[in-house]
Amino acid sequence: MQMRLSILIASCVLMTVSSAAEAQVRAEPVGPGAEEEVAEPEPEPEPERGADSQRSGERPFYVSAGAGVSIGLDAGTRAKLELVQEIGYHFLPIGEHPGVFGALTLAQAFIEYSILQFGVRVGIDFALASTSSFTILVSPSAASGLGLYVIPSSVIGTETRGYFDIQLAGDVKLSFGDGQIAVWLRPVSFDFFINGLVLTRYDVLGGVQVSF
Repeated sequence: MQMRLSILIASCVLMTVSSAAEAQVRAEPVGPGAEEEVAEPEPEPEPERGADSQRSGERPFYVSAGAGVSIGLDAGTRAKLELVQEIGYHFLPIGEHPGVFGALTLAQAFIEYSILQFGVRVGIDFALASTSSFTILVSPSAASGLGLYVIPSSVIGTETRGYFDIQLAGDVKLSFGDGQIAVWLRPVSFDFFINGLVLTRYDVLGGVQVSF
């Protein structure tokens, strides 16, 4: 009798332990269906912007000044020293390029007689290559406005002739760092002074541009 009672108690203990083990296994799922702790994705770092995009976004205004040679392509005209000044604004960035700009432009040419130019320029800056140190840009543009030929004469005094001025030009720019400072070269520039006849001049200029 005592032996049967011992066997019965042992059986009950084994069943209790087995049930507890099964309950624990069910409470902790494993395998493909098991819940896994998912780590939150780290935010992706923002890509670094080149000098051109910083200039168009953070420094859209610019002032520019330069000097060079203006060569008359008509018979009897001389080469002249030319000074240019410009203030402009990039109002339409295009992708990673500084984009479209508009500017007020002035120019003065001297030697023998003077040529004064007042006009408006529209152009576009394209970034050809960009690094963290510099950006190379090309800038085709067109300008139009008023051209004045101021011709001194010992007989009739100073004579002033007005012309409608159209200019077609192309610049190459090298900007440094964040685009605040740039040097530029204008190897191609044609001025057409129109007033019944057309006088044509070819300019080669270089200078410095400051953006802000």
